[in-house]
Amino acid sequence: MHYLITAVILTIANSLTAATYNDPVSMFEIPELKLNSFLNFTNNYMSGGETMSNNQGAVQGGFHITYGENVDIFIQGSSVNYGNASMEVKLTPQITNDFGLDWLKLSTIYQHVAYPNYTDATKNYFKAYHRFYYNNFKPYILLSKQINGNKIQYTEAGLVYKFHDYFVKVSYSKESSKIKSTEASSELNGKNTQLSAGYKWKHYTFTLSTNRFRKDAYTGSDQTTTKNTWISLGYQS
Repeated sequence: MHYLITAVILTIANSLTAATYNDPVSMFEIPELKLNSFLNFTNNYMSGGETMSNNQGAVQGGFHITYGENVDIFIQGSSVNYGNASMEVKLTPQITNDFGLDWLKLSTIYQHVAYPNYTDATKNYFKAYHRFYYNNFKPYILLSKQINGNKIQYTEAGLVYKFHDYFVKVSYSKESSKIKSTEASSELNGKNTQLSAGYKWKHYTFTLSTNRFRKDAYTGSDQTTTKNTWISLGYQS
């Protein structure tokens, strides 16, 4: 519980700081360098179709650093209930290129995921995020490969539609481990269908999501299907 309280205090402080100063990194005299903060509350932290908070609430927050139009770094913390872990920290640098076209973007991403009191669960990923733009529609493909641990491979395809301040997102994803062991296959192997809808007002975003996750059968367990519905309220400076 103390991790959750600490996370709330830090992320609120960070958000207020970023909101107060329009250019919080001007001291470095790098005009193209910008810093924003974000804070999110949810009644269930979902990832890859399964809960990371044991179907309980979670608070998330962090920083988004940008340099020009092509370089982004995300630093994010979240409360979790995952194995022995009560906190998750993500470091995600990415480089984006549009190849001179106004209808597509391709981001190359590295992500480091750590759990301070559960070091065995540390994960590292390489990802490619390819999205297209047509009027209010944004179809996308996300490819991810874990380079340590259970060698999880993740593929997601989806479509985002925006109309003024409203948005709808539908996606289908598949996750599987390259390591053929009971421990690896029992983690997250399966297929997820998800629908989200939301509304953005100024710095605030409200999102309602629902999913259906079909977990693959593995030694000692049959195929199972779970359904979840959750809400989140986010703030971005």
